Amino acid sequence: MSYMTPTIAVILALVAFVTFGINIGAVAVMASQRNDMLVHSDRDIQNLAVLLAKQTDRSFQAIDAIQRNVVDHLSRLGLNDAETLSGQGRQRYVHDMLVADAAPLNFVNWISLVDTKGRLVSSSFAFPAPEFDLRQRDYFKALSVKGAPETFVSEPIVNSRTGQPTIYLARRLSDAKGDFSGILIAGIAIESFQQLYRGIDLDTTRTIVLARADGVVLSNQGKSEGEPDAASIVDYYGALAKKQQSSGMVPMSEDGAPYRTATASLEAYPVLVMAQYDVGLVLGDWYNRALFVAALVILVDLSVLVAGMLGFHHLRQSRRAGEAERHSARHDILTGLPNRAHFQEALDEALAEADDVPFGLVLIDLDNFKEVNDNQGHQAGDLLLKLVSARLRGCLGPSDTLARLGGDEFAIIQRGIKGREDVERLAAAALATFHASFPIRERQVNVGASFGIALGAANEGADLLFDHADMALYQSKALGRGTIRFFSAELQAEKVERKTLAQDLQEAVLEETLQLYYQPIVDLRSCRLTGFEALLRWHDPVRGPVSPSTFIPIAEETGAIGPLGRWVMREACRRAATWPDDIRVAVNLSAVQMQLSDVAADVEEILAETGLAPSRLEIEITESVLLDHPSAEKTLHRLVALGVSISLDDFGTGYSSLSYLCSFPFGRIKIDRSFVAQMVDNKEAAVIVQTVRDLAVRLGTKVTAEGIETHAQLRRLQEIGCDAGQGYLISRPMPAKDVLRFTQTFSDSTPVEDIALDLDEVSQSLVA
Repeated sequence: MSYMTPTIAVILALVAFVTFGINIGAVAVMASQRNDMLVHSDRDIQNLAVLLAKQTDRSFQAIDAIQRNVVDHLSRLGLNDAETLSGQGRQRYVHDMLVADAAPLNFVNWISLVDTKGRLVSSSFAFPAPEFDLRQRDYFKALSVKGAPETFVSEPIVNSRTGQPTIYLARRLSDAKGDFSGILIAGIAIESFQQLYRGIDLDTTRTIVLARADGVVLSNQGKSEGEPDAASIVDYYGALAKKQQSSGMVPMSEDGAPYRTATASLEAYPVLVMAQYDVGLVLGDWYNRALFVAALVILVDLSVLVAGMLGFHHLRQSRRAGEAERHSARHDILTGLPNRAHFQEALDEALAEADDVPFGLVLIDLDNFKEVNDNQGHQAGDLLLKLVSARLRGCLGPSDTLARLGGDEFAIIQRGIKGREDVERLAAAALATFHASFPIRERQVNVGASFGIALGAANEGADLLFDHADMALYQSKALGRGTIRFFSAELQAEKVERKTLAQDLQEAVLEETLQLYYQPIVDLRSCRLTGFEALLRWHDPVRGPVSPSTFIPIAEETGAIGPLGRWVMREACRRAATWPDDIRVAVNLSAVQMQLSDVAADVEEILAETGLAPSRLEIEITESVLLDHPSAEKTLHRLVALGVSISLDDFGTGYSSLSYLCSFPFGRIKIDRSFVAQMVDNKEAAVIVQTVRDLAVRLGTKVTAEGIETHAQLRRLQEIGCDAGQGYLISRPMPAKDVLRFTQTFSDSTPVEDIALDLDEVSQSLVA
């Protein structure tokens, strides 16, 4: 017994020692982790404050540069004393100068001049400037006295014109003697800073505040639990700004408030950026781990219980895995929405109950989604689909069903409707969610959506109802996208007509009963005929003339554009081979045609077959060819290698024409007829045409203007220096049999100013 007692004592002591060591070790490890987390969070919040301070400082300095530029302009205009500024400053040219100087900075709402009496003299937002007395504003009081600073940042003020909280960056104006002559102010909406800070991933632990060094809070973004409410936020952060005048970490509050705050000063202005995080929330995971370690130490001997808990955990995980597998079979993996199979079940249920519970089916198709997917990558496209799903969910009622059918297609079943007005309201609400841009990888992406609606009926099958909604969706997209359309009997008739038209078009393509017309293209400097554009025409025996805008989309949908495009290319090249050697032919190329065949190989074969020199063939494309067919650029380079030139058609009407001008050596740019039609009476349109011509000169590219219909348009294009032109003023498109006669009748020695009259004579002689 005496032997056992010391042994037990040793064992107990050893157990106590080990237990003590485990506790001490656990405490040391957890304390080290806690310190590491705080050090890491301090570093992150300091970096965030410095980053935002630099961004804000750059914005302020950009405004400062604009203001200095305005001061220079005022000096050159002789408006550098109080009397002249107050009098001549109200002139229109001063307003125009302010508008031009403010234009480069989209976050500056306006730039305004204030005279020594506090009156608004001129402003970029209106002419003439409205009457305002600004003597009581803090920036006027601060800058109008002797010894005032050069610049001043105002308190936030709710602007009476926009209704938005606004701050003003004010600059004191002085005459040659240094006396006060006025104030130059730049208005910036607080929302501009909030948008900047909103782009930062602020979790619930962080708050960002912009404040003057004297404690005036300019902007606040984010809010942590326990932070002062809106009524006391000015006092709270104002006191903090006064206390901390430089960059760095603010010590923990003496009152034990669980916040850590980093500040960063702007270099050129007495303004601080304060970034704060909630220590309690940051250490939330650490507290959980600490509790777990403590529990593990205490329960180290309860291995059976631990084993039981692990067994229970295993069973629970197995059950969750089974539930997840069943869920994934009926839901879209990306968005978590019901998939097509699940939606089909819901639609069948809705049809079975349609007599008692009326419902509507809404099909949604995103507009421009492919552009996002192609230009920014599939990850950006996936994120966009998730954001769209979240917004659409917010429009649903408790009994409605939203599903992703695949790709960028969504569908909604709205149950318990009283009529089409209810479904239209839902669709309008869903469409409104697309008015705001989507934040994708620190960029704002805009996409739209088209809606097709069909009302459910018990005597209809799911396939028929889907077909009706799809017809409505097709019409919605055909009418310009971003619209809502209901199925109607007229749509059914239109579908039948389109199907019949497609069949007739197929026959016309096979029988080669379509015709090519040719519109002359003239050098506007030398008045020399340089070529013709081949234009496809279809005169149906029953319908009469069918517009290309009607049958070309059908040809693209049915795949007939492939053989049709090859026939057009072959016929145009065959005809051009019979023309004089200096006359070229331009042929349009469809984006869908690029996808259906090897266009470069087809062109090479046709040129060899017809004997037309490659230099006499010009292929016209729109930017949709490059947008819809990622490998199109390689095909176009192959065509250029053959000696064929490529022109960019309808320039200025798309989304990204400038980017394609930089990435591909186009031989010609064709200015869209919409700009030519407006350029005589619309200054902006004329500026656009002039800019395109100047850009083309710098790129070494020729410019052709389309749709010339008046002498005034022709003269203006000649003044601008446009290389070539085509349009009804020169000649309407003509059948192939008249082309040679036109080339023989057309004079290449006509003076530039008489070109239109000479062309009229040519056209009249052809008619005769």
